[in-house]
Amino acid sequence: MTKKEQKIQGFLDLVQKIGAGSRVYDRQWLLWCKKNKNEQEREEVIIGSVLTQQANWQNVESAIAILKARDLCGLREIAVADEKILAEAIKPAGCYRSKSRYLKKLAECVIDRYGGVFAMMEWELVLLRQSLLSVKGVGFETADSILLYALDKPTFLVDEYTRRLACELWSDDAFPKREKPALVDKKTYLFLKNFFEDYLEKDFRSYQDFHAKIVIYGKKEGSKKRSSQRI
Repeated sequence: MTKKEQKIQGFLDLVQKIGAGSRVYDRQWLLWCKKNKNEQEREEVIIGSVLTQQANWQNVESAIAILKARDLCGLREIAVADEKILAEAIKPAGCYRSKSRYLKKLAECVIDRYGGVFAMMEWELVLLRQSLLSVKGVGFETADSILLYALDKPTFLVDEYTRRLACELWSDDAFPKREKPALVDKKTYLFLKNFFEDYLEKDFRSYQDFHAKIVIYGKKEGSKKRSSQRI
């Protein structure tokens, strides 16, 4: 089997594994995959993209609830907020001091450089990605998450769930490197990103749906493994 044929088979295996025909049912994805989000919803996705770094979604939801209660769940409010007050509000999401700095820098970027989320959406994908990656605390995963789910740009997002599923289904020599590529290895992140973009319809809705299903599948499988270990 040629490398091209192996890649095609790998994609088909992924489709079968996660259940390509299933609907996405999850509190996070009901918002993140929602069509025609308003400005407030898009800003919440941007905020969540930063808060979810090294955090589980339940803790992120707790932090977002506190931000809403304190009228801080908006980029304009975050841009002018006191950093200590912001850090205290997002404490449930962990790493709250650094994340408060990242959120403020990102909010300032969106508001000062573009004027807001909808104005930002008018810019080209490549330029937006470069701009986001220039903000301290925004790496590949966070940038692609914002572009895909908040700005409706057709760029595939690679995370730890994507890496685990790919490693589970593909041979050891399928990647430039085997160890944690989605987190620390630029070459393998781009390899996986390009792979999915080659075989999925180049449309942000297609990318959103497929990535969300990978995460939901990964969480279910992780839950099953934890349950079996307790028995």
